[in-house]
Amino acid sequence: MLANRLALAALLCLTACRKTSSPVLDAKLTSCIPTGSSLIGGVDLKQLRASALYANLPAAVHDALEAFRDASYALIASDGARFVVAARGRLTGATMLAPDLALTGSPEFVDAARAQHATGKPATPVLLAHAPSAPLWVVADGSAGLPVAGNARNLNRLLHGAEYTSIAMTLAARPAIQATSVCRSGDDARRLEESMRALVSLGRFATPIQIRRDGVTVVVQTEVEPAAIQGLLR
Repeated sequence: MLANRLALAALLCLTACRKTSSPVLDAKLTSCIPTGSSLIGGVDLKQLRASALYANLPAAVHDALEAFRDASYALIASDGARFVVAARGRLTGATMLAPDLALTGSPEFVDAARAQHATGKPATPVLLAHAPSAPLWVVADGSAGLPVAGNARNLNRLLHGAEYTSIAMTLAARPAIQATSVCRSGDDARRLEESMRALVSLGRFATPIQIRRDGVTVVVQTEVEPAAIQGLLR
């Protein structure tokens, strides 16, 4: 399934990581993050559409992004079962909180996001504080789970091995993927490093993946050829 492939690609990104500074985010968008969110992410849609990466995305992903053709930025929040996307711009069929602020996703989570927006602040400020600064990013806490099946469920074990894991991806001609996994203890960090090395050893990657551990933090980094995205998402 495409969802499983997207999840696999995301977790491969999670294993390519180093810490970056927190971004300055749109307060109207972040105020739509509902209570219970364990994973949030953002994408600068204008930068994505202008990038080499965009041209190499599969047709199914292009079709999904077509709904956001009039949006400039999208923020997603999920509790593992439900999700909501808050976007700057107009989306057909979306819940419009303002002429340029739209919500779409799971009905209950959209309602929760609308209620949270009325408070003027996000429900998960601690999680949001770990968001890296990049045009494409994701941050998850240790309780986060991706909707995957089969062997892909092992990828959730990597998430659960850390207190927080973040991803930052540039949209350069050869995108760099950087993130950090912050663990609860040095032993947890060692186990996570070993798991990441085992995962990397099973794959064939076009560019080197560097992994290191520093105290409770596991750091890995790599670059990716835009054309390789097609293979990840097939």
